[in-house]
Amino acid sequence: MFVLPSSAAELPQLLELAERQLSVVRRQQLETAGLTNGQIDRMLSARRWQSDADGLIVVLHNGPVTVEQQEAVAVLAGGKLCALAAKTAALRGGLAGWPAHKIEVLVPRGTTYPHLALVDVKVHESRRFTEQALHPAVWPPRVRIDRALIDAAVWSTRSRSACGVLAAGVQQRLTTADRLLTELDAAGHVRFRRLLRCVLQDIGGGAQAVSELDFGRFCRRNGLPTPTRQLVRRDASGRRRYLDATLVGPTGRGPGRDRRRTAPGGPDLLG
Repeated sequence: MFVLPSSAAELPQLLELAERQLSVVRRQQLETAGLTNGQIDRMLSARRWQSDADGLIVVLHNGPVTVEQQEAVAVLAGGKLCALAAKTAALRGGLAGWPAHKIEVLVPRGTTYPHLALVDVKVHESRRFTEQALHPAVWPPRVRIDRALIDAAVWSTRSRSACGVLAAGVQQRLTTADRLLTELDAAGHVRFRRLLRCVLQDIGGGAQAVSELDFGRFCRRNGLPTPTRQLVRRDASGRRRYLDATLVGPTGRGPGRDRRRTAPGGPDLLG
């Protein structure tokens, strides 16, 4: 939805710009597309358009600004290199069950970000943010899913949430544990780094839920064997069953059906 001046019929670049950018543009883009400052000011004065970031950003209608348009405002306000980040980017990349409470964007360290009235935004700065981190074919720009998930984890205030968002990304088949390990290594010395490396190794071994990750940490702390993940068993009727975590005793023998034990509220323990 957008409203254009009557003269816009002779400005095909303006129409294409409005459609491509969800009716959210920088004022300079309007000028490049052929509008004069006077035309822009008249549309704003008549309240047919609305602006933000001290007039830097223009929304080409006067109605409610959708979440997608708010994300576009947040990204355009950041300048040449700015992108949706962390949970916001992961949500747009397909992550389910981990909503972003604010629109998060990433900018290079030292960027001056303007005040926004239309958007509740959280701005993160990074020394290692370059165009290579961007998804190549989406608008508004967002970081790739691996960067989004790692940033969401290390920017979490709770270690359990940090582990959970990585497990969800792999479980939902948005990425792999190996790719996330590579991204974590590139991030350097970040919050929860040692824990996240262990967790990603567990996820690579088959752990799919936070409870399974907790059990793997419990085993390491108490000198227990590393669990075997997602072991396939058949029940009495011949149906395939998957055991979340299996412990093999010191003899190295596999679990027998008659020795199965189930931990209350936790994964199956087989000794």
